[in-house]
Amino acid sequence: MNELRMYVERLFEGKMLTAENIELKEEIYGNLTARYEDYLAQGLSEAEALARTKASMTSIDDMLDEGADDAGAAATADATPAGTAAETTQIPPVAPTQQMPAAAPGVQQAPTPPSYAAATPSQPAAQPRKKWPIVVGIVAGVLVLLALIAFGMSLLFVGATTGGTTQGQNQAQSSTDGGRSDDASITFDKDGLKLDDGKGSSVEIGSSGIHLESGEDEIYLDADGNLRIDGDIADELLTAVVNDPYSDVSSYAGMALADTSQVDELVRSLPMGEWVSQVDTTGNAGALGISYEAVPERYDGDSVDAALVYDVAAIMCAVSDVDEVQVRLSESDDPYDEEHYVFTRQMMEEMFGVTLNADLVSEDGWNTLKVKNMYRNDFIEHVVDRAEWD
Repeated sequence: MNELRMYVERLFEGKMLTAENIELKEEIYGNLTARYEDYLAQGLSEAEALARTKASMTSIDDMLDEGADDAGAAATADATPAGTAAETTQIPPVAPTQQMPAAAPGVQQAPTPPSYAAATPSQPAAQPRKKWPIVVGIVAGVLVLLALIAFGMSLLFVGATTGGTTQGQNQAQSSTDGGRSDDASITFDKDGLKLDDGKGSSVEIGSSGIHLESGEDEIYLDADGNLRIDGDIADELLTAVVNDPYSDVSSYAGMALADTSQVDELVRSLPMGEWVSQVDTTGNAGALGISYEAVPERYDGDSVDAALVYDVAAIMCAVSDVDEVQVRLSESDDPYDEEHYVFTRQMMEEMFGVTLNADLVSEDGWNTLKVKNMYRNDFIEHVVDRAEWD
């Protein structure tokens, strides 16, 4: 179990990772795991079993000191009176029912964990540990890790250079020069291994598996042509945002906020439009109010945020005198928990870096809104954070 593994790692913090200490660490982990499972079999809760298991081994200093003194003890063995045994720290015995698993055919059987009990005169002298199986295991582990890294990086850069299959999805594919940044880094810590090219591309290998970040885009196509957001497969709401063409907005371009019925029609035609319960053009001058109700909880929060940012940008491009879009949103699982946002034209144009008007309602304009802005890492999150109203 991960928590017990981390506990053993903490016991060895600051200790030199020699071959003997690595083997000792694995033996201690195996014994503690067996004791934990034995406690569970006795009917203890997971928390109590874990606490008792940890309490049975609070320090490894005595064992490490014993290992360091082995050579001196052997040299003075003849001077030790018969029947005398050195005092050692003992791991509580493992239940008899716990057995080491049999080795697979052709695989070296791992050494049986010692009990760490003090030797008695009737016991034969302990045999020295064999180091070569440990070395072989470490080398094999390194080779497997390198293979995973190579595999992950190949997927990463294939995903960054593979084109899409539809017009809308093609917009989700950002260009890359395949170069290497001076900020590239390789880090290894208790959480695992991470390779970062300094440009938004990374591979992380840890206890939870392999995680890839592709290029500088949060919304992108992977090597299999799947649309993704932040590494996860996109739902139909995000797909609707990516595939929504400028032609759906062009017929409304240039209209004014006073064109109430047209504004209402535009808002309901955009992604998220099916959950619009109210479109209000009667508030403050230049303000448009939109209420979204009972948005299904199955839609990812990132997809909902992307749809909000896209809808507001499209509205400001089409409706020339909208200076502010006020949004009220609730989800189906908790209709009384409402979120409020205020998207001002000044903020939106500052974030997008362009003037939002009818001139953008074109193929190049939609490319600017989506590919050059919305698909970039953290862009949508930053816009929504600035618009969120407490």
